[in-house]
Amino acid sequence: MGGPLKGIHRETFAAMSAIIMGAAETTSAELKDKLSTVTVDLTEQTLLIVSVGNKYLVTVLMDRGGDREKIAELTMELMTNAESIL
Repeated sequence: MGGPLKGIHRETFAAMSAIIMGAAETTSAELKDKLSTVTVDLTEQTLLIVSVGNKYLVTVLMDRGGDREKIAELTMELMTNAESIL
């Protein structure tokens, strides 16, 4: 289940995820398209970076072969619900 990854510097991880998302947003703007999610395929895992509104950036680390679209959809739903509470 979710939680901070052991041995990972959270601030560095968050900053690098934001940089990746920023580069992807710039690229999509240049292509006149809208960014949905960013996917980073690793050897054994997949990292999804999802922007939810202007305030939130959520990263999800999942096993390779998982349903990326479903995970991204559920993440956006969860964050939309969380934003209404905050």
